[in-house]
Amino acid sequence: MLLLPMAILTMADEDDRAYMTRLYREYRALMLKTAWVYSDDSGTVDDIVSESCVALIRHLEKLKGMEKAALRAYIVVTVRNKAIDELRRQNLRQKIFVSMDEETVDSTAGLVAFERKLNLRQELDAVKEAIELLPVEQQEVLRLKFFHHLADREIAARMEIPENRVRSLIKQARKHLKQMLYGEGEKP
Repeated sequence: MLLLPMAILTMADEDDRAYMTRLYREYRALMLKTAWVYSDDSGTVDDIVSESCVALIRHLEKLKGMEKAALRAYIVVTVRNKAIDELRRQNLRQKIFVSMDEETVDSTAGLVAFERKLNLRQELDAVKEAIELLPVEQQEVLRLKFFHHLADREIAARMEIPENRVRSLIKQARKHLKQMLYGEGEKP
């Protein structure tokens, strides 16, 4: 039996509670997988997921209007941010009880660098997933521009389209990605 976080169980509105229950059941595995990237402690992972549910409930109306890909990305980013918050809290607690010698400073710097790498990896994965949902022509232009580092004129020549069409496709793709990842702009 799947236990729901207390934040969902205590929601006053029955329709909102039902929506969050469905959302939690559908994305629970993704939330846990994301949280496990940041912690190897099951209690901490549970706390991260619970805090993420609280954050998602605060933006319930926004969530209801999102497409599946944008919703998935939003949930991943929310869990990642809550995990980072938890890492910072744990790091702060450790700093209170540990004297700040050079070794402690070095280990903290390593954690921050690791945290940044994890953040970048998660963001890149979310962007790659969103790119795969774009129309094929927009996908191709983005790959040539940002992964192969070609100039607009080179892309135009390779795709046999006018250079201004390349710029237009990039602009459209960016707008669509923004909408999918952050709920802004037009839908693809």
